[in-house]
Amino acid sequence: MNVSLSSIWSNAQPLLAGLTAGEWALLIVLGATLLVLAKLPQRYFAVWTAGWVLLACSRFAASHGLELHFPAKFIPAIEQAAFVLAIGFFAGALFLYINERNLLAPLVAITVSVAGFAVARVFLWPASLPLRFALEVAYRIVLLVAVIAFVNARRGRWEPRAWLLAACLLAEHLNWPLVTNIIPNEVSVPAEILLGVSMLLVVFAEARAHEQRLAVLRVITDSTVLAQQQGGMMQAALSALQKVTRSKAAWFRLIEGGHLVATHAVGVSADFLRDAGVTELTETVSQVMQRGKPVSAHRAGAPQEDPELLKAEEILWLVMVPVSGKKSPIGLLILGSSAVKKLTAEEIEFLDTCGRQLGIAIENFRLQEQALRSQRQWRNTFDSVHDIIVA
Repeated sequence: MNVSLSSIWSNAQPLLAGLTAGEWALLIVLGATLLVLAKLPQRYFAVWTAGWVLLACSRFAASHGLELHFPAKFIPAIEQAAFVLAIGFFAGALFLYINERNLLAPLVAITVSVAGFAVARVFLWPASLPLRFALEVAYRIVLLVAVIAFVNARRGRWEPRAWLLAACLLAEHLNWPLVTNIIPNEVSVPAEILLGVSMLLVVFAEARAHEQRLAVLRVITDSTVLAQQQGGMMQAALSALQKVTRSKAAWFRLIEGGHLVATHAVGVSADFLRDAGVTELTETVSQVMQRGKPVSAHRAGAPQEDPELLKAEEILWLVMVPVSGKKSPIGLLILGSSAVKKLTAEEIEFLDTCGRQLGIAIENFRLQEQALRSQRQWRNTFDSVHDIIVA
């Protein structure tokens, strides 16, 4: 074992001594990515890490292939195939992150085809300029589709890390002397480092958002236990949900006699509850509540709300969360934003959980009120009997 380790170290020393600053940075980011993956084993981040390993293999094969004892004729094929596969893994990580799983199967087929084409071009038509141009176009199309889907999913949010990730991903490219020689290392190397750092920032932000969601669930649970009235619990829950979802406003409509009655609100003017008042429980809203899943809509597509009132409050986009008890729907929780916002899979699951917890809490308050009312009725009944009853 000592002999093998010493031989590996002796062979690795010349390679490590010849690494450039950009290659060292690539390895450092890879090491940091592996450490974070060990602590936060998210599926999309695991796919991203695999892509980063392939990207490092591509870069090292191009610059140190001979030192790694690769046959010279195989080095371009290894470099280009590893790079194309890395791009496919990066795109797959973004699709997993934004919950676009229907795009994964086409992505796998396209990535494998482009990687195979890259290898075949190196061995069969190495000097063909049109085929090399086709390779460049092919992997850039994959990059562009992934970035467009990612940006579209994150629109309406102030997330500089997401825009940085998208910009740096578009800057990824293969070494092509006709084109890449005009790009100085002072530009390409920082772009690659920022690509890795921006994804780490996204992962850290998701971990922090997960902790905030758990804190909101604790707030709902604690307010349910400690609150003496339903109103206090609902007001605390609306405030916590408005903060964690970064919404402009949040309000709750209770089902009463075939109508939706606005009972509590935060983030809106004092007259909003009065003006919102009572609306009809339409068939569209009933279907939303029967499905039991949060849905998003433009203010013009929410039949239970007045578009003019929402416009006055500067609310453009609504997220409607059904609040259901154990047997039947109870009400509708609505989050309003000033910009279009697409929900992620984690946000949908979180809001769904909040809706169910609020429904159970409201049912518990109703049962408690019924018990207190029955107790008062029995006490009044016995207090009204003046004759002495002897058993």
